[in-house]
Amino acid sequence: SGNIEKVNYAIGRGKAAVTGAVVGYDAMFVKGVMGEIDHAVIEDEKIDVREFTIPDLPFLSSSGGRRTLLAPFTGFKWVCRVDDLNAGKLAVYLSFTLKKGCYATSLLREFMKADKITAY
Repeated sequence: SGNIEKVNYAIGRGKAAVTGAVVGYDAMFVKGVMGEIDHAVIEDEKIDVREFTIPDLPFLSSSGGRRTLLAPFTGFKWVCRVDDLNAGKLAVYLSFTLKKGCYATSLLREFMKADKITAY
């Protein structure tokens, strides 16, 4: 439909983004199927949003929000060379830039694609 084309155009220009819920005591949830998925995950994981409020230390409380799910990266460079820490091994050195609020560890997991979370 025309609306999907407009949304895709805005995403392509960096003016819109697909987001996911960051759980907190006052998190914003979208309506529709995606909101239902968010609520189902919270229920399945037995998350109590009241636990994100810390009355004695309010500055540590987390209201929640939304976070971009897809993060473009720029300035990607890599080099493979002798590993300074492990004799006889090679190491890959990566360099890239992410926008504020994005996690480099998440991007590195996408590059490495390990089967187990403990492999990182």
